[in-house]
Amino acid sequence: RTSKRMILANQTDQDVAVLNRDDAEVRAWTTSARKVWFGVSDQEGPRSDSDGPGVVAVGERIVADGDVLLGVADLRVPGRHNVAIVCAASAAALTVGVSIEDVTKVLQSFDGVEHRLERVGKVGGVTFVNDSVATSPDRTLVALDAVEGGGIDLCIYNAGMDPHEDCDIGGAAGIDEEILRQRERMVFEWCASRGLPVAFVLAGGYTGERMSEDDLVNLHLLTVDAARQFCKERR
Repeated sequence: RTSKRMILANQTDQDVAVLNRDDAEVRAWTTSARKVWFGVSDQEGPRSDSDGPGVVAVGERIVADGDVLLGVADLRVPGRHNVAIVCAASAAALTVGVSIEDVTKVLQSFDGVEHRLERVGKVGGVTFVNDSVATSPDRTLVALDAVEGGGIDLCIYNAGMDPHEDCDIGGAAGIDEEILRQRERMVFEWCASRGLPVAFVLAGGYTGERMSEDDLVNLHLLTVDAARQFCKERR
């Protein structure tokens, strides 16, 4: 957020800032740029006299300054977070002169990108979704929310530890043990709250100069500990 505020502080009245009106802190940010808003709060129109135009989800419609772009059900990407992303992208596109017709056409045909809730196929009535990019708790949570109500009978969880920042292959800066612990708890708590059984495998993670075998084992124990707590809650 600090970096985003710095960007806003350096904008001029010749620039445009596309901002999330559902975030109270963001609404209070100041900038010389023209503000264009997006949101999914089901409230049409600006929230205050200082709010400018934008694109918002109102009920089951995505609306741009009063004009309906399309219905939420017409989107080919799942999840409420993707509705917010669609609103933000549409607001940016319309601001630089893309027509409403072209924006709607793209939204109706956009299938998403690889590794982000990517539907890879359906076998025996089971839909397989690749969301391997969801390595942080926040990403995991929105992914789980996106499949809510989808007729889930079993959660098969590939608890990879390769995102850890000390892994030579696949490691990402800032993904430490605490982040992975939160992710494991989040997955099992989500399943427990919905009465779903979980099958999980201990996968991913690579030893190297910064990651010993013992370190890797301890990371995998995060999944085991979360599973143990899951089982206690289901007794």
